[in-house]
Amino acid sequence: QTIIDKNLPLALVPDLVIEILSPTDHMLDIQDRIMFDFDNGVKMIWLIDPDRRGALVYTPHANRPTRYGEDGVLSAPDILPNFELHLNTIWV
Repeated sequence: QTIIDKNLPLALVPDLVIEILSPTDHMLDIQDRIMFDFDNGVKMIWLIDPDRRGALVYTPHANRPTRYGEDGVLSAPDILPNFELHLNTIWV
């Protein structure tokens, strides 16, 4: 686990964060991480939920995330042109 001082700006910020939920994650912690990421310049967050076989896509200016089911297709054309993640290819 990486320790980040949330009082200091990040030296390097990704455009896209992909996070896989685990059974021990708590929604308040996830929301804190999302706000921290956006406050530091992240442009998009894909939150993959293996238990529900779906994903939530967060962007900084949307009021709520976009929900995708198990057959959803995630893309970020401004960040990863010509890349798509077909969720049905990751469920085993």
